[in-house]
Amino acid sequence: ASTTVLGQRGKTQERSCNYCHKSGPNFSLCGGCRSIYYCSRDCQKTDWNMQSNPNDNHKTVCKRMASHMAKQEEMKQGFPFDFVSRTTSASPDFSMGDFLKEYHVHKTGFWKWECDCCAAPSYRPLTSLEATYALDSNFIPPNHPVTSATQITNWTEYIQLRNIDAHSPVAILLTFPLTVFHILTNVAPAAGHNFNLIERCHQNQQRSASPPASPSPEISASKKKSKKKNRNPDEISAKDQPILPLLIHYLGPEREISQVEIWREFHHLLPDISVHIVMIGPCVENSTKSQFTSEGRTGSLTIETVRGLYHTYRSPRRPDVIVGCNAGLAAYDTWRDTIRHLLKLKVPAFFTDYCELSCEMAWGNFNFFEETDLAFPISPNPFRRPINKFNKANNFPWYGNGFVYGLF
Repeated sequence: ASTTVLGQRGKTQERSCNYCHKSGPNFSLCGGCRSIYYCSRDCQKTDWNMQSNPNDNHKTVCKRMASHMAKQEEMKQGFPFDFVSRTTSASPDFSMGDFLKEYHVHKTGFWKWECDCCAAPSYRPLTSLEATYALDSNFIPPNHPVTSATQITNWTEYIQLRNIDAHSPVAILLTFPLTVFHILTNVAPAAGHNFNLIERCHQNQQRSASPPASPSPEISASKKKSKKKNRNPDEISAKDQPILPLLIHYLGPEREISQVEIWREFHHLLPDISVHIVMIGPCVENSTKSQFTSEGRTGSLTIETVRGLYHTYRSPRRPDVIVGCNAGLAAYDTWRDTIRHLLKLKVPAFFTDYCELSCEMAWGNFNFFEETDLAFPISPNPFRRPINKFNKANNFPWYGNGFVYGLF
């Protein structure tokens, strides 16, 4: 059915034709899925019955797209923030710049790249003077770790735990570290991957509480005599074994690179576990390393940034898990070689994307190389960015880190 869609201020919304990709107003909305638009009846008919690629014509995917559209209301739920009626409306009239100006953070500190009016070909961590939330203390996470490990499964539980005001926009920034936290503590275990977080925590605490005593002279002399003897690995106790940090390879970072300092909150939620995150991607301006610790706690967080594509990166050791946020595995050709590399590694790998269709297309890209089932099904991410972005190409729910899925 043909329709003219108006914005809240009476402006005609510009849309993109699903077949010829021409942009303009007064386009027809598909009456079946109500998600895509056509500039003419001819384009709609051609796209519906396209024979050159029967698996890609709209007749094949219309019902599936309708099921995606059915999640529109579900995706608007689960946000405890006062402002979400505006930010989840997917209106073309919503301006991120105006929204940030209301909080006096537009182009400021960590918010520098959050507005569409700013863009950069590459990113670097902000300096200590630049790195700021620029918000009142009740709008940001406290600068101390949680007292004990707590299961957090959504934004409501998080802001209650950290006593953050419901009017705070800080979730816009924290979606990245909280999504990785969610993958480690909720998604990966559901997919059958246990990273032994509790055991790591206990080992760190035991080692910290029991420093090795100074050996007696007799023991020292005995050790000198047996210096050349090799120890049986079976005789080495767990306490003697080095505790390697949990190694996360984080693929394709963009503005997260400039916001490295906010990942301190990730450490504050897991303060007794040592984690090493290597952010690898072409948008890294230069290689850096940052470390976060908390007084009296036994864990640490190290974040390293490396410029390049993942399939060319040579890691000193095999990662425990691979993560990519807003990855777009089906959108960029550069992922193809990385996908081949991931298939060889067979390391637990989890990704997020803006919409459900993008996740399905990414999975299709993997199946192009090797038939595989998803380790974790495509699911709404409870720590998605609380902004439903207007997309002139379709009406799908479109959130940063909107959906999460596991490949292995």
